[in-house]
Amino acid sequence: MNFEINRANHRSILGIALTVFIIAILLLSTAAAPVQAATTLKTEVFAKVPAPGFPEGVVVSDENTIYVGTHQSGTNPANAPSHVFAYDKNGNLKKDYVIQGQASSAQGILGMALDKQGNLYILDRHPSRIIRLNPKTGEQSTYATFHEVKPCVDGQPAGDCSAESEDRASYADDLVFAPDGTLYVTDIQQALIWKVPNGGGEAKVWYTDPDLDSVFGANGIRFADNGKTLVLAVSLYHVTDPNQIFSGRGRIYKLPVNNDGSPGTKKLIWEAQQDGEGPDGFAIGQSGNLYVSLALPGALLVLSPDGQEITRTPATPEENQQQAVPYSLPANVAFTGTNVLITNQDFFADGPNDKQVLFKVNVGECGKALFRPYVK
Repeated sequence: MNFEINRANHRSILGIALTVFIIAILLLSTAAAPVQAATTLKTEVFAKVPAPGFPEGVVVSDENTIYVGTHQSGTNPANAPSHVFAYDKNGNLKKDYVIQGQASSAQGILGMALDKQGNLYILDRHPSRIIRLNPKTGEQSTYATFHEVKPCVDGQPAGDCSAESEDRASYADDLVFAPDGTLYVTDIQQALIWKVPNGGGEAKVWYTDPDLDSVFGANGIRFADNGKTLVLAVSLYHVTDPNQIFSGRGRIYKLPVNNDGSPGTKKLIWEAQQDGEGPDGFAIGQSGNLYVSLALPGALLVLSPDGQEITRTPATPEENQQQAVPYSLPANVAFTGTNVLITNQDFFADGPNDKQVLFKVNVGECGKALFRPYVK
């Protein structure tokens, strides 16, 4: 009973935060943006995303099948299951998978990954779990589960606790495979990174840090190298009060994985220069450049491997509003050839609409290969 009450309370808090976020978007659309070099990147609509809309996760198979998962409205949640849509390399919709076993409210799937066998691993909001989906047969099963952990207390040994400043429900957001089949999973509300062993099961707390403490905390995650350095996006640094969203600024860190599997010491490589500017997902090119989805103010941000801004498109909020389909709370990023694909979630819309698309941007390089291990 208490767990369900806490979960409901935190959904209410998140709802307040999202309402304030809407106002932030409107203000940022007229705010002065940092001076940028002229962009040569061009954004095109690759595919439309049908109902239930609100595209979030995107992943591309070795056979160039593009999988897109649907989340839900932040202001008018629908009581309907999530979908995974499969597109071919030309943006034609080929298959539709309906997610099974979701709760009657708060449906929504987030980050996705693929293994060597071609199975999809999909983060589900409620229940908080990883779904394994076989695209060939459509078979679905629960691969791993997450739970609510309590804030750590002084003197408490490391373990099943969080550096969060208040008790929040689990909200797993993005995931990435290591070469050995371990999954590292961000939790956007609980100030931590989960670790799921090859074969699945109950996730365990691997890393927690006060710098991840936020109602919009740990988000996108990828490996920068051969499985020894994670790159981690924090959407809005230290925003624990929804009314402080205006002053929140996103960050991106590098976090080593030690030889014994423990987390090393993180290093800050990028920090937003404008209040309310927050990253979501990202992909990494062969050059090491990061292609980051800026949920606010709505853009694709290109960073060098050490976090220096190279360019962004659209260059300003004003330029964004002049596009046929503006960026509106873009979420995740994936490579296909020399293009990056970006889910345009439009999270605060009342329902499905023409903004909810998959963008394509030619960035002139291929992506760094993701680890796709054999999974038990």
